Amino acid sequence: MELIKDYWAIFAGTIGFVIWLARLESGMIGNRKDINRMEAQRKEDVQHADRQRDKMDDNLKEMRTDIKQVLIILSTKENQH
Repeated sequence: MELIKDYWAIFAGTIGFVIWLARLESGMIGNRKDINRMEAQRKEDVQHADRQRDKMDDNLKEMRTDIKQVLIILSTKENQH
């Protein structure tokens, strides 16, 4: 009993420190989960942006082809006059 009276502050500090470490570890685990979720979301966002960019490239190629055809038609009509 005398031991507890003499060292109660050290015991309380040690218990408090262990609790603090457990909470810190819990926070780190939560942060890791958030980081993993954000990394997965970023990967999905990049893939979506790539698909959108590919669609835009296809549309621009089609427009370029259409413009060339119109120019050819216009230039042949102009040469006929």
